[in-house]
Amino acid sequence: MNKTEFRPPFSVRLSKHAELCKAVLLFGAGYIFCYLFLLDYSQEGMNIFYRWSTTSYSQFAHPVLFGIWCILCAFAFFLNLDFLRRKYECPQKSLAVLQYLGFAFLMVTMLVPTHHAPHETLRHYLNYYVHLFSAMFYVLMNMACMMGIFFVRKKKDKRFKYWFSGSFVFIAVVTPLVIFRLCGFIETVPTLICMTVMYILNFTKLMDIPSEKTV
Repeated sequence: MNKTEFRPPFSVRLSKHAELCKAVLLFGAGYIFCYLFLLDYSQEGMNIFYRWSTTSYSQFAHPVLFGIWCILCAFAFFLNLDFLRRKYECPQKSLAVLQYLGFAFLMVTMLVPTHHAPHETLRHYLNYYVHLFSAMFYVLMNMACMMGIFFVRKKKDKRFKYWFSGSFVFIAVVTPLVIFRLCGFIETVPTLICMTVMYILNFTKLMDIPSEKTV
């Protein structure tokens, strides 16, 4: 059976179209890379490595472009994680839940804008923390879904243990950078790395050797 015909629970029909998933992924990656440079350079010291040059901060100057960023990024991950589950036959409902939560949390991030400091009212604080935690959980849910797929597949194909182990190395490197030096560059590059991994696994022949030969 063709692996792309496998349909795990809670998958969406659009994800069976490889060219659509690829197009959304590539366009989304290109857009968020270009968006990295949409900063207010009239502000002293502002650049892609500036402490607060985040995507969320840029929404004040570019609300519509920020909304497009969220929609493209959400669908790029949602469709391609679904395609990944199809291709590597991962029917676990828990993975589907993570995939859907990742999409939902990014939509909340888009719909609930953060607020300029200082926060003076309860609404200011609520907006800030809802935006902050939804953004964090969007990242965590998508990363957990991807790692879950690696974990399931490594039982049948030992090559996936390297992807699984590499994910921990990736997290160990990125987490301190996000905590201590969050900026546009550190926010964008890990996203592009994850998109690259999805592209390699979904649309190249790197892992297309029958798993029976690699167990």
